[in-house]
Amino acid sequence: MVDYKPINHVSILSDGTIVDIANILGRKEDPHVKNLAGSAISIYNNEFLEWLPNKKGYFEINPVILEIIKKKPKRVKGYIPEKPYYWRDIGTVQSYWEAHRDILIHNTYRVNGIKQKIVCHPSAQIGRSVRFEGFAVTGKNVILTGNLKIKNSLIWDNVILHGDEEITNSILTGESKIKL
Repeated sequence: MVDYKPINHVSILSDGTIVDIANILGRKEDPHVKNLAGSAISIYNNEFLEWLPNKKGYFEINPVILEIIKKKPKRVKGYIPEKPYYWRDIGTVQSYWEAHRDILIHNTYRVNGIKQKIVCHPSAQIGRSVRFEGFAVTGKNVILTGNLKIKNSLIWDNVILHGDEEITNSILTGESKIKL
């Protein structure tokens, strides 16, 4: 559970008890609750499986959790990490790229072992003429050759790139280049 105003939809008491999701039960304005964002990382015990609908295919999990909240108060808990912490929604391409920028350029959060702004996987093969600026991350088995200039970009696993090109503010996957 983190404080991220755009998506603070989980109502939680000071003891960690979750009492509402998306104000379905009308608890969002309760003065005893704090509204936070759920990070979608969950731990369930075996009893939880008994609450799941007996059907195949897709179903929403929040109605199941809300039913447990109503029928077994204090049973659903959330964890609020101590500050400082860094959390960002990475549900869009832009926010995924921004998270890398925050960590590598703005030093919003220090990742153990990463002190530089350019992070290349040990298996990446980077030609001598390739230049980096700003921040960059390369994945496994990346091959970069030629007079490439890579600036503020993320290069996923297995990308092979050769030539005279400038890659700026982009995410390169095996199939596409996403320009931001």
